[in-house]
Amino acid sequence: GIASMALLCVAELVILPMAQVGTGLCFALGRGLPAACVICLVPIGRLITGVAFMALVTRRTPAVVATSHFVGSLIGIAGTLALIACIDGPPAWRERLRLRETLPGGSTYAVGSMVSTSYQEVDKVLMLQLLGAAIVGPYTAAFRVVSVFALPVSALMSAALPRLFATHGTEQGPRTLKAVAKTSMAYALVATLVAASISPLMPRIFGEGFSEASHYLLMLSPWPIIYALHQSAATGLTAFGRQRARLIVEALGMLLIVVLNFALLRPLGAGASVLALLVGEAFMASGCAICLRGK
Repeated sequence: GIASMALLCVAELVILPMAQVGTGLCFALGRGLPAACVICLVPIGRLITGVAFMALVTRRTPAVVATSHFVGSLIGIAGTLALIACIDGPPAWRERLRLRETLPGGSTYAVGSMVSTSYQEVDKVLMLQLLGAAIVGPYTAAFRVVSVFALPVSALMSAALPRLFATHGTEQGPRTLKAVAKTSMAYALVATLVAASISPLMPRIFGEGFSEASHYLLMLSPWPIIYALHQSAATGLTAFGRQRARLIVEALGMLLIVVLNFALLRPLGAGASVLALLVGEAFMASGCAICLRGK
């Protein structure tokens, strides 16, 4: 229904970005622990209200879920605003940037964020249309497992970006980026080995219907390494004023992933999505690194 969709839109398009801005503010102030707390408050609010609604409401409809999701988001963002006020005081509304100042640059970051997130999910939509839900299930389970191993890489980039912004134009900036890249690569190598080693356990975790997920997880296990390379170079482009170059490279990479899925899904099956993701990720990692070196 329209009302439920409106609640979800507010929760995802307004409240969640507010929480992410709060996390960025804490990172910029060098407050790592509050940043970790802020990013958790909205999900915790959603979880608590979701469990409460399911326990108290007998008619469990999608509308009820949407309402609980919205209420939990409100609770989480209220806690976020309170925590930020304790750390940095109330907002200085008169000093805020005007829309005409933020829109031109902000649009590039907004579109770039959408592209950098969407390329990991587009294959599942195409697979659902071309191969059916029975194949999407095991593949999605495998991808979710390997994406959990990639989360620390994303977290490291989020924590490093404000510091890289602050050191742009100094000798410290490139040194910091190199340290971040080496750290993420070392972690990604361990994540790849662990993901490959636990791949035979997928049927035991998710059930016998997910036996194919073991094969997909093994195929996906090298992805964290390429992902770390991509994110390190892409974060450098963003921090050093080359966001438009990052957007172009990642948009082309997403287009490559879509084309490969369309061309290969029917003849090769779900394994084609793994191949498309790895090829697209490698393309984006190489493109971002070339742009960064050419700066």
